[in-house]
Amino acid sequence: MSSSNMAPGHPMPPHSANNSSALCHGATGSLMSVAESGDTMFVPMNSRMMESSCQQPNHDSSIHEEEKKDKHMAPVDSTGVAQLAQFKWHCKHCNSKHISKEDCSYYKYFHYPQAIIYNSDSGSELPNELELRNGAVFTKTSISEYTRMGPIKGRLVREQDLDFDEDRNKVFILHKENGDRMVLLAKGQQHWTSKVRSAKSGLEANCLTISIQDSVYFVTSKCLQPNTELIFYTREDPAVEFWTSWTEAWANQTRCTRCSIDFDEIADYRSHISIWHDTSFHGNPQNRVYFCVDCGERKIGAKEIINHCKLKHQTLAFPCKFCKRRFESYNSLIKHKKRLHAPVRPKYECVDCSKSYRDSKALKAHVDSIHKKCSELNCDNCDKIFSSKYALNRHRREVHDRIVQHTCEACGKCFAQYRNFTLLILYSIHYFVRSCFFVFLSRVV
Repeated sequence: MSSSNMAPGHPMPPHSANNSSALCHGATGSLMSVAESGDTMFVPMNSRMMESSCQQPNHDSSIHEEEKKDKHMAPVDSTGVAQLAQFKWHCKHCNSKHISKEDCSYYKYFHYPQAIIYNSDSGSELPNELELRNGAVFTKTSISEYTRMGPIKGRLVREQDLDFDEDRNKVFILHKENGDRMVLLAKGQQHWTSKVRSAKSGLEANCLTISIQDSVYFVTSKCLQPNTELIFYTREDPAVEFWTSWTEAWANQTRCTRCSIDFDEIADYRSHISIWHDTSFHGNPQNRVYFCVDCGERKIGAKEIINHCKLKHQTLAFPCKFCKRRFESYNSLIKHKKRLHAPVRPKYECVDCSKSYRDSKALKAHVDSIHKKCSELNCDNCDKIFSSKYALNRHRREVHDRIVQHTCEACGKCFAQYRNFTLLILYSIHYFVRSCFFVFLSRVV
């Protein structure tokens, strides 16, 4: 049975009008990656990048670094992540720098909610306070602000185990308490959490996806009346909040122009750029991120991952998850998967002879080698098609023009082909005729 109760041991949330409106404010800030004066400057990174972040800064370029820091000091509207992930951001609402999610007086109630709605024992585990209607999730009763629901069910995988082409829908990022980042794939799940629709912006949303105790939950951002549809938004990653507010090209949308991919929901787009694009403070989201499937190392750009796999693992960088065959380039892998492993293999059919091929390149080669040459290798007299011009010319000369090139001196028979002439000598009575036989030998020698 699902139930709702107050979570003990946490302060009551603020209920002023200003606080309530601030919680729903859109992502209009940018990333603050500045520490206190004299501290090391932190750049958004995951736990695999922590080792490089611990290096001492170059004090000779401290003046230049301070100028670079001051250039991007706009605050970020973000719920924050675990402290061990080594993020530091300037909170838009608190107007102060945070290094952990507990520091934020606005968003700490999302991480430590005041009420909890548990999943039920039904097949979809839909709580009694909610109902499914027209493929969406609606409230049956009033639900208070800062109420936790879930967790979201799905398959938990590492970032390097993701398939760039397959894993695009219902993708949630889990920020673990130890600083690691994993991905929750909810596509195809029958759980009620997979039916919650993504909001187009933070203003439209009435709940946020929050990482709590190594799971992802929905937490309401306002009081919900009965018959209200649940619409979620995510803003746990300060780096993504920075880039989506820094430029409209990476704002809330459903198409990644860099990868030419269309998404069903904005949440999937935001997860995509967080995983597959360089959203670090000094990075560029136009750059693609690649993961080494052998060691999990994260590289920026195809050239970097190719060189990494070649030097460190002595292998090709792009493996096929179906047959484990590796390829030198990502495009070669895509063509291989479409040709051999696609659920519905595309058929490219020749309009002239109805022969089908698995890719357009093979069809083009067929048309060029067979049908486009028909006009050149087609006999005008009998419509026969030949494989070469030599065969066509010989056919015309011997069949249609009947040009006599070989004559038997014994009997006077004429032949257009020398092969027919030798057969006459070998398999006819002329073989036993002395004069004709010696004529044959002289021609052969």
